[in-house]
Amino acid sequence: MNSDFILHIENLTKEFYSPTGYKLRLFEDLSFNVLPNQTTTVFAPQGSGKSTLLKILAGLDNGYEGEVKIKDDGKVLLIPDKPDSFQWLSVVDNVKFFAKNLDESEIRKIFDDVGLSGYENHFPHPKSAGFRFRISLARALALKPSVILIDDYFKNIADFETYSEILELVRKLNIVYDKITFVITTANLTEAVFLGEQILLLGKHPAHLIATIENVLPANRDSKILRTGEFEEKINFCKNKIYEYDKNIVLKYGL
Repeated sequence: MNSDFILHIENLTKEFYSPTGYKLRLFEDLSFNVLPNQTTTVFAPQGSGKSTLLKILAGLDNGYEGEVKIKDDGKVLLIPDKPDSFQWLSVVDNVKFFAKNLDESEIRKIFDDVGLSGYENHFPHPKSAGFRFRISLARALALKPSVILIDDYFKNIADFETYSEILELVRKLNIVYDKITFVITTANLTEAVFLGEQILLLGKHPAHLIATIENVLPANRDSKILRTGEFEEKINFCKNKIYEYDKNIVLKYGL
């Protein structure tokens, strides 16, 4: 086993019963390492178990076979695909609720880093999905975890400008908080390539690893890179790997 990991997953298998009573296998012998202090993206089609996988990594689902190891018993936090905030608390009180021992200078830095400065006394409802995501990020950072898991959240952001800003924000946080590892699931290959330094491509029925791809794009990339030949080349490389496994995935999801 490679010792240079923050999360180690080996032979992960999970079964469940369908509404009609059939036993189905969600994962089968799924094995991979998440490397420390960088972003790993997990690309998989809808319905392949991405949310369940992150719940397992976060320790919220123990109904599986195989090994899930967190190095040095680090703290792992999950931002679900529809995170919630306390609507009756201000933004800053939402963050303080989860990190009561954080001093004011640390809170100010986090708010600066996630783009919430000036919004401390606003309330989450009825703010946009991008705004609520910033709150969730602030709360996660305030708890000083080893790993932050983000479950396919960006599909909730309809406005393209906000969407681009949020993707750039996550890339920036990966650099600023260089002791935190990010794991992000997505069914969008552009997100997987833009955000990840390590890209895991999963197939489905049952989900298993197709390929692990090292992303050599610049660490401090912004959304301008989406229009470059270098980015398109990496996208096509991933598509070809998926196509080799199952061309129907490429066709169905318009990759």
